Amino acid sequence: MPQLRRLYHQKGIAMRLYLVRHGKAGMAANDFQRELTDEGVKTTRKAATLLAAAAVRPAAIYSSPRRRARQTADIIAQALGATVEEHEAVNFGFSPAALQALIREVGAAEEMMFVGHNPSMSATVTALTGAAVDMRVSGIARIDVREFEPLAGELVWLMAPRIYRAAVDDE
Repeated sequence: MPQLRRLYHQKGIAMRLYLVRHGKAGMAANDFQRELTDEGVKTTRKAATLLAAAAVRPAAIYSSPRRRARQTADIIAQALGATVEEHEAVNFGFSPAALQALIREVGAAEEMMFVGHNPSMSATVTALTGAAVDMRVSGIARIDVREFEPLAGELVWLMAPRIYRAAVDDE
């Protein structure tokens, strides 16, 4: 992809990907409708505050269409001044192949964020980086991608909710 080659030559990386597992959700009769709990909202807001402080600026945030993922994406988008687009590729079938196809479909950008579900988020981070990862609810992984064929990168950091709770004061 020409965009990736240009970014690689300018910055030494092709893309910064942020993979986010949705915040803590309650129960519902229909899994698609599960909403974030008050704790899930609070923790996601703290995560968003840290992302904003780190000057994370994704071109867009791609979210699973499930309510809890979309709520998580909306909270983060508000803090980062980003837009959210729902995409089925970020649902339960998320994988490196689905991620690569989605990037091809929407066009590569220097920073991209994807909000979805486990176990596919953890499995995708592991497959892309080789690091054994078990993402917690509201967990965020930053991956610097250097290769697109096949899609591969380096796990730069992995943040868990206990970090947000310790680093960001209650509102």
